[in-house]
Amino acid sequence: KEKGARPNTPRVSAEFSVDQAVPAPENSAANRPPTKVEETLPNFIAMMKNQPFRAMVIPWVLDQTLAAMVATMLPFFVTYVVAPERFCVRDPVIPENHFICSDLNVLSVGLVGLLVAAIAAMPLWYTIARRFGDYKAWVAF
Repeated sequence: KEKGARPNTPRVSAEFSVDQAVPAPENSAANRPPTKVEETLPNFIAMMKNQPFRAMVIPWVLDQTLAAMVATMLPFFVTYVVAPERFCVRDPVIPENHFICSDLNVLSVGLVGLLVAAIAAMPLWYTIARRFGDYKAWVAF
């Protein structure tokens, strides 16, 4: 020990590195936050290494595409193919202001019917998924 030095006092060193002496510029890569690509790319690569995910991503994309197509085309189908106004015009038995004569009303009833059918089928699909597994139940769907 040195004479006159206090106990448990760290020694001051005159050594320093160039990195400590020169601060990094403001716009350097060390000081800026990571970009969205730098944040997302490692996660995307890890996700694509997951084999069950890779097996299900294409069917999921196709399923979502089909659902979007049905949701988009249903109003056109009701308006131009079902065309409830034509039935009310040709058939004088149904008055023109009847509920069934509006394509918006027919579309609403159809969408509510789809929603009710999906909700009613949930217990059935839950039971199938528990019995056979999620993957097999989803593929069967």
